[in-house]
Amino acid sequence: VFYLGIYGLLMSQCKKESQIIVNFPFMNRLDHKYVDVVGHFINMVPIIIDVDHSMIWSDYINKIKEKVFEVLKYAYYPVKIS
Repeated sequence: VFYLGIYGLLMSQCKKESQIIVNFPFMNRLDHKYVDVVGHFINMVPIIIDVDHSMIWSDYINKIKEKVFEVLKYAYYPVKIS
């Protein structure tokens, strides 16, 4: 979460935007029936980071941590790529 926060600040500075969307990889091989299956079992989960430069660092990191936990609730849904 720490590095995600730094990345969000850096991208916000580079792009001159206050809202950054970062794709976060999530391993989706939690079921034991897939142990012997070869393949790429990763979902990319988008996280929206709202950068507020007036916030103190600990509040900013806690806000990102809450977003990560919120988004990971939906990470088990498969993404269809066509």
